Amino acid sequence: MKYYILTDLEGAAGVTDFAGWCMHDSPRYDLARQLLSEELNACARGICSADAQAEIVAWDGHGGGGLEVQALDASVQLIPRGPVGPTLGMDQGFDAAFFLAQHARAGTPRANMSHSYSYENHDAMWLNGVEVGEMGFRAAALGALGVPVIWVSGDDCACAEAGELIPGITTAVVKKAIDREVAQTMSPAGAQRLIERTAAQAVGKIGNIVPLRFDPPYSMRIRFTRDDLVDTIPTRGRVEVEDSRTVTIHADNLFDFPL
Repeated sequence: MKYYILTDLEGAAGVTDFAGWCMHDSPRYDLARQLLSEELNACARGICSADAQAEIVAWDGHGGGGLEVQALDASVQLIPRGPVGPTLGMDQGFDAAFFLAQHARAGTPRANMSHSYSYENHDAMWLNGVEVGEMGFRAAALGALGVPVIWVSGDDCACAEAGELIPGITTAVVKKAIDREVAQTMSPAGAQRLIERTAAQAVGKIGNIVPLRFDPPYSMRIRFTRDDLVDTIPTRGRVEVEDSRTVTIHADNLFDFPL
């Protein structure tokens, strides 16, 4: 079978604050990328232990890039961060998707490094009236292609959010949030063992997890943190300005939205 792994950086074990770990000029950015790459390898090992014929494609979903390509296992094919097109490589006939190192949506109480796409600019987001973050939008995009998201890793808040959206999803909680910039984290070795074990378990659930679907037409409502951001978001959809900080984008195709 064919598997899509969507990665982010904020949800990796050991990575606990944005400025220290997740930006190009962060003092521990290179270490964060290494930790994420090792978690991706652990996820791939788990998948392959349950499906020896697995084909695995990973998309680097973190801002300026979160993976070190030379550190990846031979079983992983990589779509690097960059202009990969509106489908983010999702439209290749995947059987299931895994979301690695995820964070909760903007505004989630206590959640470690919670945000929705922009760490500073987005206050809240909704898809067809349901409040979601990056995980929700991207799971819905995969769902529109018939692909279920069957596994997620990250902090306890991110995993709880995924469980609310996708009943039955397998989760790997690698750290417990204390607040937005502090978490109690597993060691990298312990997190990788958990990721490998639960990823293998998730493969056995394929067929039992329903893809997350929203019915068209679609509306993506965004509330910004500042008045000067309303005109900054790229889209092929029709934009309706609600007020100085809020827009709603209307489209018939989820991939017309910025995902």
